[in-house]
Amino acid sequence: MSNPVASVVTPLDKNESLVFSVVGEKRQLTMAYHPLHKKGPTVADTDNGVIIGSIATPGGLSAVIRRGLVTVYGLTKLASGEVNTVSQLAPYPNPLSKEADFNTTYAGFAAVSNDADERTAADDWVDTAWLYFIKKE
Repeated sequence: MSNPVASVVTPLDKNESLVFSVVGEKRQLTMAYHPLHKKGPTVADTDNGVIIGSIATPGGLSAVIRRGLVTVYGLTKLASGEVNTVSQLAPYPNPLSKEADFNTTYAGFAAVSNDADERTAADDWVDTAWLYFIKKE
């Protein structure tokens, strides 16, 4: 079974390149940079001895732009058993909640954002991400 992959146009390059997020062999998030129009190399992650991670496989990944950063969401296994928890994986890993509201036994997962890169008068970011997954009742 193949590992989940998500891609997003990088905000750093003005629509000239993609960032691919892939779950590696050791269940850690890896990333690769791929130019779209320019002749240039694809730059991929190298495993230099990383420990086994907590990303669920099979599972799902989704990448969005939030607050000007590539943000990746996916499913993690935080404890033994069959339940996965919806978590932010990048720019830093963090479960969305300690509660069971974001637990699922299904691998399907999606996210979308409004990609706002402006601020309100109160200097708050006005972007939002919506996460979709099937929750078993």
